[in-house]
Amino acid sequence: MALPFPTLFRVWGIPVRLHWSFLLLAVGGIAWRYRQDGPEEALFALAIGTVLFGSVLLHELGHARVGMAFGLRTRDITLHVFGGVAALRLEPTMSRAELWIALAGPGVNAGVALIALGLRALGVPWMLPVILINTGIDKLISLLSLGVAGCAGRSDL
Repeated sequence: MALPFPTLFRVWGIPVRLHWSFLLLAVGGIAWRYRQDGPEEALFALAIGTVLFGSVLLHELGHARVGMAFGLRTRDITLHVFGGVAALRLEPTMSRAELWIALAGPGVNAGVALIALGLRALGVPWMLPVILINTGIDKLISLLSLGVAGCAGRSDL
């Protein structure tokens, strides 16, 4: 029997859950950086982990929000170590909706990256990790989710 994932909070009434693998990676990464390089690097690892968490969450919320625009309900959002899943209830005949839902997550990340790029140009420090995460790592997550499920976040409940 699978362990239930704890609900961290709700957005638009959608429970946001955390898979144990995400927490394991975060704690392990921070502990490793602390042991290797001290508290400053551990804090930097925590900051990068927070940006990654936020990036994946915004990506999945993008899928859920566009799904809501098509009248679909999202059961929950679960954040895993390699991305997240927005569990949407899809009808078999909703291929047009699936396309827009699939594009929504990467679109959100592109928007965040553009905002971060603008802030970086204005001299705001610490925007480079936000840009890199939203244009690099998340593209891989997006491609994987598009290929595996036919659209990112698809879950036929």
